Amino acid sequence: MNQSLVWVADKLRTNYGDALMAILRMLLMANQVYPVKVRDNYYERAALLKPDAVKINLKWPSWYQPTAADHANKATAIKTNRDAGARAQSALWKL
Repeated sequence: MNQSLVWVADKLRTNYGDALMAILRMLLMANQVYPVKVRDNYYERAALLKPDAVKINLKWPSWYQPTAADHANKATAIKTNRDAGARAQSALWKL
């Protein structure tokens, strides 16, 4: 019903997300040479990781909140996998 809006928002997420990641990389590069201040936090020179030592990615939330049926399906999948011993217990909660 609102697929065109989702497509436009996806493009914005990509464009703004790429720009945000570039700014974060620039901040890390600048900190290798200069001390930096981000909001109220002050970082001495080279206190942050080197830009090539860290992988920066963004995790966007889902477009729609999960329904009761979605939660029920996830619970069934977790139980099935746990009963079958297919995955470690700690990994099940990350589904």
